Amino acid sequence: MTPVGAKSSIAREAAEAADLLREYTCVESDVDAAAALNRLFGEFVWPWCAEAARRTLRNYGVRGTDQRDEASDIAAEVTLYLTGRLQEIRSASAPDIGNLRAYAVSAVYNVCFARVRARCPRHVQLQNRVRYLLRNDREFATWVSQDGEQLAGLQAWNGRDEHVAAPVPERSGQPLKDVLKGVFDLARGPVRLGELISATADSLGIVESSVGSLNAGAQYPAEQAGADQVMLQREALLTLWHGVLQLPAAQRIALLLNLRDAGGHGVIELIPATGAASFEQLAETINLTPRELARMWPELPLEDARIAEMLGLTRQQVINLRKSARERLARRQRKADGNTRAPSASYTEQGVGARMGEKIKSVFRRRRENDDL
Repeated sequence: MTPVGAKSSIAREAAEAADLLREYTCVESDVDAAAALNRLFGEFVWPWCAEAARRTLRNYGVRGTDQRDEASDIAAEVTLYLTGRLQEIRSASAPDIGNLRAYAVSAVYNVCFARVRARCPRHVQLQNRVRYLLRNDREFATWVSQDGEQLAGLQAWNGRDEHVAAPVPERSGQPLKDVLKGVFDLARGPVRLGELISATADSLGIVESSVGSLNAGAQYPAEQAGADQVMLQREALLTLWHGVLQLPAAQRIALLLNLRDAGGHGVIELIPATGAASFEQLAETINLTPRELARMWPELPLEDARIAEMLGLTRQQVINLRKSARERLARRQRKADGNTRAPSASYTEQGVGARMGEKIKSVFRRRRENDDL
């Protein structure tokens, strides 16, 4: 829960930033516009991005100098992108941004997620397993402290704000649940989630958990794609997204909160980055406020049991909803392609979700290659 004082501070910052953004986009003098932009980035955008990057990398288990250096690098990358985007808004060649803070933080999440997942797949896989256990095992709990830290511990500690450094148990071949219990027994109190994941990785001998330098150049394989090819990919993605918007609300939620690519990795984080939908539009599509979605962001994709709890349904009902959503999208895609024959593997109810995930990744990658984030 965010303290009342913090909420009022965030609201005040958002209002002041909105005033500066309006000043930048509306004033005629380029000198006045530059002054407004410098204040906007110096007082608001850069601190938002730097803090979001530090917190997100910490939750992924990136530590020490690596965390500081990478957070600074990611913040610089996102602010550079935002500078270009705001220049487009000033020239009326791009639509306005409704919530600049949410937009900037969303972009930071996207970059952090893509870097860590591409460079450290075993670490991300471990993180998903740890999160699943914390959410679904009655002995454990995970929650957000008053100062916004993601904490983890025993169920009896749920809601406590004080926390300690996560100790590293000795290496062993124990099941993951026993390793977590070992950390909590040594800590005797809540620990930061990112530190818990790092300690668990060390105990299990997953050496890539230290992440090292998350070289942006290593995360996207080089592909030659002309502007026309990028536009075709984006058009195909937007067609799929338009189909999602036409689904019943429960089907949209069941599909998007569990959206994965062909390799089983979550990809909903890349939807705002590709421009298919803004962070606010994505939140509205799954019946959440932007703040609720931002709080849930590091946990995506959600397991079916968690989605069932949100919707007040059974796990099997969620699976059935997602299957129906995929079948509808597959039928619409075949109709759009003029395909009246029996569906191929890429158009089955299983294939269409992965196909959408792969298109999202493809558009994101090619936009990066064209310096569009």
